[in-house]
Amino acid sequence: MASIVDGIIYKALFGTNLTASDLTFKGIYDASGNVAPVGAISGDYYVISNGGTYGGSIYNVNDFSWYDGSAWGKTPALATGVTLVNGQTGNVVLDTDDITEGTNRYVTALDLINIANLPNNTITELADRLSKSSDTSDDVIQGLINLFLTVAERSKIANVPNDTTTELADKLSLTTQTLDNVPNGASFVKSENNFTDAYKTKLDGLDSSFKGSFADETALIAAYPVGAAGWYAINEDTDSIWLWSVSGTAWIDTLDGATGDMLKSVNN
Repeated sequence: MASIVDGIIYKALFGTNLTASDLTFKGIYDASGNVAPVGAISGDYYVISNGGTYGGSIYNVNDFSWYDGSAWGKTPALATGVTLVNGQTGNVVLDTDDITEGTNRYVTALDLINIANLPNNTITELADRLSKSSDTSDDVIQGLINLFLTVAERSKIANVPNDTTTELADKLSLTTQTLDNVPNGASFVKSENNFTDAYKTKLDGLDSSFKGSFADETALIAAYPVGAAGWYAINEDTDSIWLWSVSGTAWIDTLDGATGDMLKSVNN
């Protein structure tokens, strides 16, 4: 038998004289189809999962819908206080990892390490380390941009001219300097010992006329089957100089084994 208190509570909760013993929870109900549950009997009630309209009532999510045997009644969702905490339900336990950092900043593991390395009295220790009267740059750690000079580096800088550009321009000026000023061992390269145009022409001829050294006549002809006036080469098989004969259009043995001025030898 239901008590008076039981009846009063359910009267207040559901707006009906039905008591706890009269009510039967049937589960959740999707009211979006706008039709009442089928086959309900007196005391059946549901919790609405999707809103809709039926029996003259508009239902929202979490509203109660109950049947008293003749009509459907509605009880709005109960305001039970906090139902969701930081996206969690049930027995919620939060830590700092669950809360977004705001104005009050969190301390990370790296922060704790850095804090542990701070001096007990930062101002006093910095004042002591940076005292101009007792400390030098030896007490300051070199950074990545502003670097210190070593004794050897200072010695090199001391030998740099005051005006490097001007001094180099003066020493390398082609209008005022000659080979007589360029060192050549213990003396200087003298301009009168320079190569003349005649010597240069002769050397150019050596480069273009001398065709190299070949194992035998077959190798020479294979490399140069057709020659030109002044061409010559060394035949290692005959150990002599061979000359291209323009009139005979062939390579001929000069029978000359000279190894000195070959161009002069074959042209004489």
